[in-house]
Amino acid sequence: MTAGSGQQIKIAELFSDAEGAKLVALVASTILVYDIILTLPDEIDYVWRARWSFARVAFHLNRVWGPLVLGIYVPTLFVHNLDTQVRGGSCIIINACYIYGTAVTAAIVAAVLIVRVWAIYGRKTWMLILLALGSLVVSIPSLILLQRRVRSRKFIHNPAPEIITGCTVNASIYGVGAYIGPLVYETGLFLLALYKTWRTCRTPLMQRIMRDGSKYYAAVLGTLVIIGVGSINKQTRRAFLSSGLLIAIISSMCSRLILSGLLYHTDVEEGSSDLEEGSSSSVLFASSIPGSKWLERLE
Repeated sequence: MTAGSGQQIKIAELFSDAEGAKLVALVASTILVYDIILTLPDEIDYVWRARWSFARVAFHLNRVWGPLVLGIYVPTLFVHNLDTQVRGGSCIIINACYIYGTAVTAAIVAAVLIVRVWAIYGRKTWMLILLALGSLVVSIPSLILLQRRVRSRKFIHNPAPEIITGCTVNASIYGVGAYIGPLVYETGLFLLALYKTWRTCRTPLMQRIMRDGSKYYAAVLGTLVIIGVGSINKQTRRAFLSSGLLIAIISSMCSRLILSGLLYHTDVEEGSSDLEEGSSSSVLFASSIPGSKWLERLE
């Protein structure tokens, strides 16, 4: 094999990586934008008109952060000469922003899931502490792997900037490992919620909680399986690890999870359904935390 043919093969591989990443990124962005448009009427009715609460703050953070990360990152996949346009390592900055942006998205969703399970288990302090410690335990290894992913990414000089867009990089397998801990933790949260809703009562509210939680978990698990399988192949690794697919899915499902709880709470207030005696008006979120005016009403 001559040097010229080897260079052509390298260019072809880098071009294929870039095009694959752009394709999956466009799919992810379309999913997120479509979901925002689809749920916008419910957002206006049940979120914008509600007073400020944990649910509303979490919804707005999740609603804004996901599109913000993808809105900044995805366009860079289509830019030519990106590695030479800005001094100081533009590709390193873009890569770090995307990776840590994904981590923040996951943290927002984790907070929603933790409060949801905490509410189901009667808003006990020990349960909240246990859930928070569990989240911390799985977050530390994931953050270490994310940091290694940032440092281990080897950016390659673009051999054909006129046809290859974005940053040319060797995607690291560390990106897959960083998802294992959160997946195990969310599996635990799902099983805790499933156990409580299945064993204690089967009211319409509990059935809704179990249904919504199952939809969220199935969507996230399916997405992570797709990302994991796609990352096994070196030729498709970048497309699945650096396209924003996970951000789009978990952001969309988290919004739907919160909206469902707020919608049920509104139905209850209008007298369309009844809750079991002694429960919060919505166990998607706890009703109060002593001493906290901001969380006085979490529905």
